[in-house]
Amino acid sequence: MLTVQWLCSRIEQVRPRSLFIIGTADRFYQPEILKHLEDVAQGHSVVIQGANHGLEVPGSIPQSLNALHQIVGAIQEFLIEAASRV
Repeated sequence: MLTVQWLCSRIEQVRPRSLFIIGTADRFYQPEILKHLEDVAQGHSVVIQGANHGLEVPGSIPQSLNALHQIVGAIQEFLIEAASRV
């Protein structure tokens, strides 16, 4: 929820390892804010073209399934990277 100021401020303060996942059709999608938070947290982003807040692509089951595939892959990579830092 990139438009929630207190959340963005907290990310800027804490700078947690972060994986941001959002769709371009999500009403909270703000590319400039996402890029800023990604830089601040040294995180990664997955932006799903046409996906809404539920990370579904309305009217397209194949695109919604592809979105899930992208999300799962990104989470796997994020967890593997996190585990390697321990």
